Amino acid sequence: MKYSLACCYLTHNHPDVMKEILDKCLSDYANHGIDICIYDDSDNDDTKKLIENYVSEGASNLYYVDAHMAINGDHKLLLIFQGIGLPKDYDYVWPTKDRVCFSSSYLDKLCACIDEGYDFVIGMNDSQRWDVGVKVR
Repeated sequence: MKYSLACCYLTHNHPDVMKEILDKCLSDYANHGIDICIYDDSDNDDTKKLIENYVSEGASNLYYVDAHMAINGDHKLLLIFQGIGLPKDYDYVWPTKDRVCFSSSYLDKLCACIDEGYDFVIGMNDSQRWDVGVKVR
């Protein structure tokens, strides 16, 4: 892989949702070289403990980010775009809601767009086409 990509989930008090999403996508994302960063500002440690459990079981592409410094959801998104809390220096960041995950075939398309040199990709869902930003090179 020529680039590094982080999928950043914004979550608040949804450990059950995060478990469902991670059970569906964690291995597909790992197979595509995509790190998953969970930006969490929950009222308890349930989501943090969930992530720690996955990591202890071998999930090497999963990271917990304490986002309690965020004022609201928009501020969490700004933190991601500023790179705050990211465990590595990524070429691409992919912010998403905590109820969304994509299939391996979608990830193939996403990675192909990045390989083609697009700087910006907007995906709606597995069945719809997305928009790509103009190559700025």
